[in-house]
Amino acid sequence: MRAQPFLIQLAQHYLPERAANLAKCAQLKGGWEGWLQVEIASLFLSNDWMQGCEREVPYPAPPNSDYRYLAYAAGVQNARQTNDYRSAARCDFVLERNSKERVDSTHFELKVIRPNTDNPLADAWGRFYADVDKIMALTKANPTINGIALLATYGTFTQADMGSEGLQFFWTGNRLSYAWDTKLGTVSRLDQVSMGGDPRLFVVATSIVLT
Repeated sequence: MRAQPFLIQLAQHYLPERAANLAKCAQLKGGWEGWLQVEIASLFLSNDWMQGCEREVPYPAPPNSDYRYLAYAAGVQNARQTNDYRSAARCDFVLERNSKERVDSTHFELKVIRPNTDNPLADAWGRFYADVDKIMALTKANPTINGIALLATYGTFTQADMGSEGLQFFWTGNRLSYAWDTKLGTVSRLDQVSMGGDPRLFVVATSIVLT
C-alpha cells in the first residue's frame, strides 16, 4: 500500500471532525498520535482491508541477512543492521494485509500538529521531515520495506509554500507525497493541493519508492 491509495481509503471512510477539533485545540498539551493511530487501525480493520495491526514494530533487516533488525541514527540519517532488539528502529504502527501471493505489510510513521506549541506548523512539518528521512534511510538499507510517513496538520497552504525549497523535499529522491483536504474531500499531489481558504485539517502522506 502506498500513500495515495491509503489516503483515498481514509478520505472515503473516515470522519475527520474529531481529529480537526484536536488539531486546533490549544488546551491540548502534547501530541495525540496514539488516539489517531487507534482511529486509523479501527477503520482499516473493521472494513477488512487489513488483517492485522501492531504498534512499535522493529524495522526488519534485508531478507537472507545475518541480522534481524535495522537501527537508525537520526543525526546522521544512517541505518545499520543489528541483532539487538533494544537498539532496533521502530515504526509507530504496522498494518498488515494478507493476499494470496504474500503478506503485504506497511510501516507507518505518524506525526500530528501540536496546537499548544509556540509555532505549531513549523514544529509539525519539522518532525514530519525527520520521519521521511528515517523511512528513506531504512528503505535504502532494506528495499523490501514499504513505509509511509503521515502528518495530520491544520491550517492552509499558500503560494509561497508551493514555491518553497522545502516543499520540493517531497518530490525528489523517490518521494511520492499526497494530501487529503478534509474540507474539500480531495486527495491530490502535495504540489497540487488547494491553496488558501479557511483553516482546516490536512492529512499528508509520503511514501518512498526506490524501484
